Amino acid sequence: MEGHTIITSLHPDGEPKSPKGVKTTVVNQCGCYVRDHIPISFKLWKKSKATDIDADVVPETEKEMLWADVKRHFTFPEDKEQLFKDWVMKKMAIAFQTFKKNLNKDYVKKGLTPDFEKNFKNQRPYWEAFVQYKSSEDSEKKTAQAKENASKKKHFHHLGQGGYASAIPKWQKMEDDLVARGIVPATFHWPM
Repeated sequence: MEGHTIITSLHPDGEPKSPKGVKTTVVNQCGCYVRDHIPISFKLWKKSKATDIDADVVPETEKEMLWADVKRHFTFPEDKEQLFKDWVMKKMAIAFQTFKKNLNKDYVKKGLTPDFEKNFKNQRPYWEAFVQYKSSEDSEKKTAQAKENASKKKHFHHLGQGGYASAIPKWQKMEDDLVARGIVPATFHWPM
């Protein structure tokens, strides 16, 4: 099938494992679905304790529509559907927040408006509401709280976007190169 991807196995957390590179395909596709179908006027992906207004949260019907798109474009082990769905929904939540953060940084903060003829056509009706919220006192308060929380962070990761999945093969190659030159690292025989 054209435009259809078969996922042959999943990690225990629902992340696609094989074929190689399928995780990136799924994450990228989830980002496209979110940018095309979820209005930026929604403030949150899911209801939080601090949120009283359901209108601010992406409705379950919208999420089910996105899940139907995923099922149309990806085949995965049937017995792991809920596990995969939970993982996909987490990735969509991240994509939604990242999309809005980038729109705010690249357009709202600079006083610009996207060229809706070229990009984000489906978001045009929601742009004014998005700008109004991002310019509001409530949004500024939440941003200030997030900055304060971030300033308390003590431990930062430096692995990049791929995390351990992309770092481990590099480390393994470095270790193999050392061993090939006759240098055995002290940690070489440690259990994994």
